[in-house]
Amino acid sequence: MGMQKLLSIVLVVLCGTTATALEIDLLSPITESPLNFFVRRILTPSRSKAYLFGRSVKLIQAEEGLLQRVILNIESNEEFVIKSRIRIMSSRPGTLFSIAHTQRKLFLLDLSSKGTGDKTRLILRYRSTNDTMETIVFKDVAPLGDTKSFHSVVIRITDVFEKGKKISALSLFVDCKFFGRVDSLSPISSIFSYRGTLLSLLDFRIGQRAHGKKVNTPWMGAIESLSLVFKRPIDEILADEECSLAGNLIGKKAPRPPVESTLLRQEDIETLVGLIRDIRYDLSMQVAEIKYLRRLVENCQMCRVQDFCRFKPCFPGVPCFNDPATEKGFECGECPLGMLGDGINCTDVDECNETDPCAKDVGVLCHNRSPGYWCPPCPDGYSGKEIHGIGLYFASKNKQICTDIDECSEDPPKCATESKCINTMGGYKCAPCPSGFTGDPYHTCYHLSYCDPSDSRSNPCSQHARCIRLQSGRDYKCECRIGFSGNGHLCAEDLDLDGFPDVELNCTEKECRKDNCLRIPNPGQEDLDDDGLGDICDDDLDGDSIKNDMDNCPRHFNPAQYNNDGDLYGNDCDNCPYVANKFQSDNDKDGIGDPCDKDVDGDGVLNSIDNCPMISNPLQVDSDGDTVGDECDNCPSTMNIRQSDRDGDGLGDNCDTNRDDDNDGVDDMIDNCRGIPNPDQIDNDKDEKGDACDNDDDDDGVLDREDNCQLVPNPTQRDLNGNGLGDPCDGDFDGDKVTDYEDACSINHHVTRTDFSRLQTVDLSPFESSSKIKPPIWAVDSTGTQVTEDENSDPGIAIGDVAFNGVDFNGTLRVGTRHDDDFVGLVFSYQNNRQFYLISWKQSDQGYWEMKPSRAEAVRGIQIKLVDSETGPGFDLRNALWHSGDVKGQVKEIWRDTKLQGWKDETDYDFKLMHRPAVGLIRLLVFSEAEIVVDTGYIIDKTLRGGRLGMYVFSQGKVIWHKLSYRCSEHVPDDFQAL
Repeated sequence: MGMQKLLSIVLVVLCGTTATALEIDLLSPITESPLNFFVRRILTPSRSKAYLFGRSVKLIQAEEGLLQRVILNIESNEEFVIKSRIRIMSSRPGTLFSIAHTQRKLFLLDLSSKGTGDKTRLILRYRSTNDTMETIVFKDVAPLGDTKSFHSVVIRITDVFEKGKKISALSLFVDCKFFGRVDSLSPISSIFSYRGTLLSLLDFRIGQRAHGKKVNTPWMGAIESLSLVFKRPIDEILADEECSLAGNLIGKKAPRPPVESTLLRQEDIETLVGLIRDIRYDLSMQVAEIKYLRRLVENCQMCRVQDFCRFKPCFPGVPCFNDPATEKGFECGECPLGMLGDGINCTDVDECNETDPCAKDVGVLCHNRSPGYWCPPCPDGYSGKEIHGIGLYFASKNKQICTDIDECSEDPPKCATESKCINTMGGYKCAPCPSGFTGDPYHTCYHLSYCDPSDSRSNPCSQHARCIRLQSGRDYKCECRIGFSGNGHLCAEDLDLDGFPDVELNCTEKECRKDNCLRIPNPGQEDLDDDGLGDICDDDLDGDSIKNDMDNCPRHFNPAQYNNDGDLYGNDCDNCPYVANKFQSDNDKDGIGDPCDKDVDGDGVLNSIDNCPMISNPLQVDSDGDTVGDECDNCPSTMNIRQSDRDGDGLGDNCDTNRDDDNDGVDDMIDNCRGIPNPDQIDNDKDEKGDACDNDDDDDGVLDREDNCQLVPNPTQRDLNGNGLGDPCDGDFDGDKVTDYEDACSINHHVTRTDFSRLQTVDLSPFESSSKIKPPIWAVDSTGTQVTEDENSDPGIAIGDVAFNGVDFNGTLRVGTRHDDDFVGLVFSYQNNRQFYLISWKQSDQGYWEMKPSRAEAVRGIQIKLVDSETGPGFDLRNALWHSGDVKGQVKEIWRDTKLQGWKDETDYDFKLMHRPAVGLIRLLVFSEAEIVVDTGYIIDKTLRGGRLGMYVFSQGKVIWHKLSYRCSEHVPDDFQAL
């Protein structure tokens, strides 16, 4: 019937390129002369060569060329295979191969086994992204540990993405059988890609692991083959001869037959359907005729045949046959294709309901016809043709397929160059323009310089916030202006300036919550009894119905008020309930107050025999033998039992030369950069040479002037994004795991946040004899960012423990009393109790009541003074601090507020202090309710070259410094450079 002429078959040959497979033989270092390494060459039962290892094996180290090939191929492939044929002969741990860092004792890649029989384990160690070693264990591999046979071991390592994170999936095959999959924490292809890996610092061992010249964990058994395979499908590897020799001699997999693809045109299908109809019609006619002739012969009733078919009793298109043997006298053929019935009555078959041939999953609706059905074309975003046909069989075998079109691979690109195209089912979407760009990602993203005052679109912040440029305008930070709080995008009034708005904001950050004390600053928002009222303005903190001023445990619910020792603290909150402990001191924070703690510092040495009872030193080292341990000795190499330190610089008098040639506040005896001011004494590589005079701060062999990571070792100088910062320090300059944006000092990994919790208090007039005059009483909150002083006292300062070179010091100052008018302020560049800068603020004019040793007259307003006292703390310095103006041999005034503005009671003042000792720059700004109260402008004084920060009071109580923050900075403002 010419069927071959009607069927037009189109073969589509898919031509793909396959990269050449690569196999790196890891046994090559011992192939030529195994006896040199005490390794024996043996024959396996299959007459193949293998190598037998024992305990006395020597160091087997791969050459640098082999290691380099391994590194390059692992880094450049997202999949590779570890393939071996081994025989385990001992339950002792053994290592097939290992790659380790020689100096840091870190394994980058290590494959080993442990145990035999049911306890057999395969263990793979690798270097993770946090620069530590992680371990993957394959259990339940008992067949591998039978100790008698060689077995094939194949580990497939493939990079995959899980929840947006790139990791590696490891699949284990033993003797061609799958033994499970384990996922790593980070991609194994990246084990050489960070922290500056150098070939010269890597040790590649075969059949062992160790560092240096040692040999540890040698392989206890035999190895027939050991290699790394790249660019080869796993099914081909499993079909190798090695695999067929294991276990029950599994044969090679039969090659798959070639797959042919045949495409039929629509007109060919219609012609084929017509032919099938004709064939069915012809067959039905022949069957009817045969039946008719047979009955005629059997009944011999030809003469009685009547022509019933002339009445056309059958369904249109169905053949009719006169048959006198039937009850009706005729017979109808089969219903047409696509219909069901007895030939007389035929009804349409609904292919849409029976087989659902259309691509319903993408929204194509099937249309039933009589006969047949029709599937409209695939919707936009999908490739695939419309389909129509007749009959259930055709519908079930020729279902419509709509394939998603990957618009992201089309040319020209669908999205802007800077945006990322994301393919979706039936479409695509463009990711928003990245940080530093704006515009429509479906058309154009153009560079946006954030915080550009000439372009309102570049400011995404609230109208009550400042837009701060970061990364040269490619990023930004929103900071609510003084008097407002929030996340910067939303800001509301904050009358008490504690960082929390007076109303709830529609954002999720902590600083969006409504202030629980609207008129009193409480940056911690503490609320002990959870009643919605902040502790600082709650007159019953613990909710036990006893007011705080009457409660002997104001922070503990104790309505009974039991107090056994009669001090100020009830039993429920007393850390020494049976021994009076007025100040509740607890040096080691073990919950036991110092007066009743037999080991105050918690170092395991009793107080009675501890040579540093307040500082933990379990080894009790005392180099100078003066009974004061080195940990607390201010002269650890010079005897000084009394520990005297007259100048308060932290160095004992017996070893204090009082010589400081670079004027940085660090005695030359202990200065790690003599002649170069570096009060912070930063020494990142711990080579006893300060960074200020060290030309290689991270000791990575790259000089600082050429190093793209000056403080973090990166000898390979990796910089994948090409921004000039090496990968290990990009975004974290000092490598302390705190981003530069959040780091209080991005050049000192010891300082990450503002913290005044370890205050050093200094009494500047310690010889007062009057019982009415008391030293200051300082306290620090749990955050370390709020300091209070309650006593109307002698002059005193409280100093933090961090020394700075350049620094920005910010915070809020408030005096919470209405019955005093004396001094409050700040200290910076504190070097000792005789040398520091002082910001002194007096509320009103007043003469000091003690006329000796010198007359002292105070003028209201802010003054900045250089304290350079010849006498140190005492009456002379006391009167000099009260006096406005210079006092010879004590104080020099370097700036005064000519407007004579005294501070106001119960008023918040925000201050911003800038100090750049390298150029002598000082600038102070003070704000109240967002208005500038004081701006000193640029002041120049190069006397002191840096030091510590602190707070100052003189005869003034109820003072609070809160929202304190400091940040290392050597940046000099552009307008200052132009002066």
